Amino acid sequence: MRIALLVLPLLTVAACGLAPSQASCDTRPNEQACTDLLTNRNSLLEPTLNGLCVGTFSTSLCNHTGALGGCQCDSCENGKSVTWMFPDAAKSLTTVDDVKKACGNRTFVAP
Repeated sequence: MRIALLVLPLLTVAACGLAPSQASCDTRPNEQACTDLLTNRNSLLEPTLNGLCVGTFSTSLCNHTGALGGCQCDSCENGKSVTWMFPDAAKSLTTVDDVKKACGNRTFVAP
């Protein structure tokens, strides 16, 4: 009986997904950005993180190729993250300085 009680929680976690230590949400081509979740402070399960992503969810980090830079958030709701920004003339993001300005008080991260 004790073994069955230990196995049931493990099966429940497996059915619901794991809490990945990192993930990403790529909003391209609609928005020219991709956000890396570098820490999963609240240990959110993969289906929850996927549901929060309005784009393509992955348990891998973003492909930064072509990024102008990123804005780092050390104490975001779900943990440390970097939102990588790619050229977007419609939003006047065409240079590294544009991204630095868009970061505001968040830390700029070079690609």
